[in-house]
Amino acid sequence: MDIIEKDSYILFQFSDIKDWNDFQSSEDAIEKSKGYNQNVIFSFDTGISFNSELLEELGNFSVALGSINKSFVVVTDFAKEDIDHVLNLIPTEHEAMEFIFMEEIERSL
Repeated sequence: MDIIEKDSYILFQFSDIKDWNDFQSSEDAIEKSKGYNQNVIFSFDTGISFNSELLEELGNFSVALGSINKSFVVVTDFAKEDIDHVLNLIPTEHEAMEFIFMEEIERSL
């Protein structure tokens, strides 16, 4: 897993499900993410299976970061038709950055 810190967001890049499991099992991963007090992008490589457990865990991150008025975006090629609207699933990291930028503008109005 790589973590890249930028001015307006933190990007977590997960290359496989083991990266995600290691991160998720770390000491209170949600609190750690909130502690950055930044918008968060989780980027998953292709081939990672988005089962109901993973989607629920990602939803928990979304709710937690929303509670501190920060954006949470998941970069994936996973089809999103059946997903609850709690998650922002976006196909590229560039589009995720643009999404966060637009949400920052909305919050500032």
